[in-house]
Amino acid sequence: MVYTYWEIGRYIVEYEQKGNEKSEYGSQLFDKLSKDLTASYGKGFSRSNLLYMRKLYNNFPKRETLSHKLTWSHYFEILKSDSDLEISFYAKQSEKEKWSVRELKRQMKSMLFHRLALSTDKEGILRLANEGHEVQQAEDLLKDSFVLEFLIFLNNTYILKTNWKKS
Repeated sequence: MVYTYWEIGRYIVEYEQKGNEKSEYGSQLFDKLSKDLTASYGKGFSRSNLLYMRKLYNNFPKRETLSHKLTWSHYFEILKSDSDLEISFYAKQSEKEKWSVRELKRQMKSMLFHRLALSTDKEGILRLANEGHEVQQAEDLLKDSFVLEFLIFLNNTYILKTNWKKS
């Protein structure tokens, strides 16, 4: 499915957009393609899905760089990032650590990439993200950094999330 969606993204960029990264303003390209593909092949070709297919091709222009270990759901989550470096990081980490889509979402939501970029102990944060915290001594219970996933960073200040979702 990933390779098929990559090919659709390639088709959009190379043929529909004539090699341009974006389509012409007001062309309604994605709305037309969505209707045509849905009529021919069924659901799964919404406008937003087509935009992600194009983004997949733009971020991974060589098909060989796609991982056969990651699903379309992995790539769909990874491509929500705006940074090419962040996209590459999460793709490699997901493959290396064999993250499920749920784990990938959790790592992205906890801003692993940003914590690593700001941290002086990059290996320590990667180890915590991949293995979790291992208590080896009694002091380890008290001296540890925490990832407070229930906080949001806004305007250089952490605030408590108020929109809790039941799972």
